[in-house]
Amino acid sequence: MNWNSLQVCLGIKGRVKILEDIFDLPEQNLIRLDCQRLVKKLNNSDSEKLSILSDLESIITNFSRLNHSRYDSENGWIDLLETLIHLNIQRDELFKIFETIELRYIPKYYNCSRDSLEQSKTLLKQPFQLLHLFLLYHDPELCNHFDTIKLSPQDFASTWLRNLFCSLCDPLVSLRLLDTYFTYSNPFMIFYLTLVMILNFKSAFNQFKCRILNEFFFNFSDREEIQMKSTKQEIISILSRIPLSITESDIQDMFYIAEQHFLKQTPSSINNYQRVLFQVYPQSNNSLTDDNELICQDLSNFLCLPISVDELINSCKEKSNLHYFVVDCRPPDQYNNGHLCTAFHLDCSLMLHDPSAFTTAVQALLAAQKQAIEAGSIAAGEHLCFMGSGNDSDQEQCYVNMVVSSFLQKHHKFVSLLFGGYKSLHNMIMENQLDHLLFDHNQTDCLECISDKKNHHHHYQKKQSIHNTHSQSQRMSAEMKSGKDVDQIKSIFFQKFSNVVKPKITEMKEKLVEYVVNPSSLKPPVKHVSADNLGKRYKGSKFSLEDSMFDLDEHSDEYYYDNQMDINFEEWKKRPDVIGCFECSKIISNGMDTSGYLGLTHKNLYLFKHSRNKTGYGKLIVKRPLETIFQITSKRKCPEIITFKYGSPQFGQKNELSLDAKDSLILLEPFEVIRLIKQQVLADLILAVRCIDLTTLAADDSFSNVERLCDRAKNPLNVSTISKHLSQELDNEQDDQSDNSIETAAVCVYPYRVRDCKQSLEKIGSSRIRIASVVAGFPAGQCPITTTISDIKFAKESGANEIDIVLNRSLIISGQWPELFSEIKAITDQCHQLGLHLKVILSCDELLNLKNLYKASMCAMMAGADFIKTSTGKETINAKLVFGLIMARAIYDFFIATGKRVGLKPAGGIKTAEDALSWIYLVRFHIGPEWMTNRLFRLGASSLLNALESEIFKILHNRQPEPYELS
Repeated sequence: MNWNSLQVCLGIKGRVKILEDIFDLPEQNLIRLDCQRLVKKLNNSDSEKLSILSDLESIITNFSRLNHSRYDSENGWIDLLETLIHLNIQRDELFKIFETIELRYIPKYYNCSRDSLEQSKTLLKQPFQLLHLFLLYHDPELCNHFDTIKLSPQDFASTWLRNLFCSLCDPLVSLRLLDTYFTYSNPFMIFYLTLVMILNFKSAFNQFKCRILNEFFFNFSDREEIQMKSTKQEIISILSRIPLSITESDIQDMFYIAEQHFLKQTPSSINNYQRVLFQVYPQSNNSLTDDNELICQDLSNFLCLPISVDELINSCKEKSNLHYFVVDCRPPDQYNNGHLCTAFHLDCSLMLHDPSAFTTAVQALLAAQKQAIEAGSIAAGEHLCFMGSGNDSDQEQCYVNMVVSSFLQKHHKFVSLLFGGYKSLHNMIMENQLDHLLFDHNQTDCLECISDKKNHHHHYQKKQSIHNTHSQSQRMSAEMKSGKDVDQIKSIFFQKFSNVVKPKITEMKEKLVEYVVNPSSLKPPVKHVSADNLGKRYKGSKFSLEDSMFDLDEHSDEYYYDNQMDINFEEWKKRPDVIGCFECSKIISNGMDTSGYLGLTHKNLYLFKHSRNKTGYGKLIVKRPLETIFQITSKRKCPEIITFKYGSPQFGQKNELSLDAKDSLILLEPFEVIRLIKQQVLADLILAVRCIDLTTLAADDSFSNVERLCDRAKNPLNVSTISKHLSQELDNEQDDQSDNSIETAAVCVYPYRVRDCKQSLEKIGSSRIRIASVVAGFPAGQCPITTTISDIKFAKESGANEIDIVLNRSLIISGQWPELFSEIKAITDQCHQLGLHLKVILSCDELLNLKNLYKASMCAMMAGADFIKTSTGKETINAKLVFGLIMARAIYDFFIATGKRVGLKPAGGIKTAEDALSWIYLVRFHIGPEWMTNRLFRLGASSLLNALESEIFKILHNRQPEPYELS
């Protein structure tokens, strides 16, 4: 590195300034003191040190005066000069190099003017906000962890940004680093190098990740103040030491990684922020749009990295370096009236209104992205760009933010958001005549086109209004002067006013009279059936089709779903989870009917009514979970009229349901609708059968008991009356088994009976049914660990595949979490060493509170448990849904933190088909559809199998089974 090469790389032009030797700044003593400290570290002679001291003080003083920047020991000037003095060049040349680097390559946070520092502290901290967005873009998992422990980029990167690593590296290494740095002529390179430093940190981060989780959850009440603080300081300490180990041989690799993995993989929109981040920046701007609005935004307000419309349009070209997979998050009707030709549609409102459908849509989105990349499509790209409508005040933008947040929480890389949304995109396309980029553009119904026309019309009307007002005032003035009665003018004005107000007053008066005469008529609509109108409880099949002679308006339920958005039927049918859509009419209590559609998904039944204004559109009026349907009836003489009855179990009433609501419909294809609903309910009932662990834990267990248990596990459903009919009702694609055979997941016995299980299963030829064993300490959990491990070894030798242990609840109640962790870890290590799966029983009801339940779940999973289980079945209260909700939340949090899937097993008190379905829907919704397999979900309820078999029979044959027709 020399003066000539630096002139070229730094773009230094013109003559070098002649510095003034005036030292009169308020902070002059501090400048002189810091310069003296630097010179003392040099190995030069005393005369050379004196000359260097004079040059340093002159350079800093002149730079501070010329740029109105206040000197501070922490702003990095002295550190940068410590490296630059090794160039051995003249003072004035050194000043020019120092000034250029500070103004073009060091964020203005460190060299801003005194006025700017006082006026806009938030704006001057933009470098750290940008670094946070970079980290979120390239490594959301690590960024989310930093956010959890409240670690800001300013905490560890401030030293790096203020002097380009010069204070942390050897001066000769720093010179080589700067020499390479300036060849890129890119002031953002320091951010990419910082990401390289953080990337090196990840290996150290993974080593103590489990310990961080331990501290985070075991010290639940103190984690915010103590554990997070210690973890944060440890990370800062590790990060701050990384640049110390940089050698000259590392520099080339550093810049290669920074260029290939970060510079080329980061949106170029960030170049617009040069004028915000640096004192000197390029003035040229060849973009199609003016990005001033984007530049003026505070980066801390962005949820993720913002992308300009300009860049998005340029990315559609084949030669573009960066390609985006555009996700259009506007409502379907807006999307259908015009969208970018390469955009994929995702209805964000589904995240609140139908989470399962949203999950399915996201899976389809990611699959489409993968296929597009493999096909080399112009619409393909690893980088996700989400696009809303662009109306900040609109609720739609809230939905978009929720969706983007969900992707970031699941650690999806390269997530960005189009700044200004579709509104800005549309305006830019129209202004630059790039209409070919829009697909299905309907200018008549396009909201942006309509808005543009209204704005133009409003501008014209405003001008006309001003002209008319002026003319009218002139006429009134003339009439006043001509002697026209002032009262007459006032009466004309009040007559106009009354014409507007009178209809409203009349309407209010009519409502008031109606209320006085019949006060009950204006009660708010009832959205449920009251207790005194429930009628006779229903004890028959959960699902049946039979004749009905009672009136249609009996127990009518006029529940309307609170959603006023118009929905495009054709677009709604394309949702991946939709299994059927049928024309229908809903019969209401007054005998009238409302035409519309009935839609079926894997989980819900939907009713839409036709929109009055738009053909092919409608409003959602009813949404019912399929599991709440307990009877379907038809009129004897008119089978097209179908009534769906919805019910819920009655507290304290075994196997009894009460009527909560019903919908009477006229269907053109009633039997196809019924077949699809049957199919969905049957699929979940069969799933429940396949997830059962059949158990016998009696004191008098014998070989014959175990043999019968294994035979039932092999043939849980009656072959002649049930199994042979299932193939006609269920599609093979819904069956997750390699054949059509149905078996339970496992049998569970004491260790002494494991050998009997193995012999019985081998005898009947079943290799898929697993053998589980409870070990010493069941059900109390009070047993020495040596005895437990001895039982585990014995069970393994006898043929067990799975082990169930009970937590030592006394350790939880007394708060001895590390001891509990160590105990479970020892058992887990032994099980995994022997090739056994471990299920840890939490005994939820005996843990005092739900906080302990969450912590116990986390403790078991961090110790290595493969399943967590609600209860032994011997407690007073066993599997409650609230316990399952807490455990499901813990499982999901653990999966997000570690990427490991842990199974859930509710056990005890699950006796009806409705109970089983409730647990299936809880796990499917709160954890994910990936858990819908007996590898990750089990049901510990032997008596449940009889209820499931009976329910399946009722659905298949539409009647109650006889005892001989069941297994």
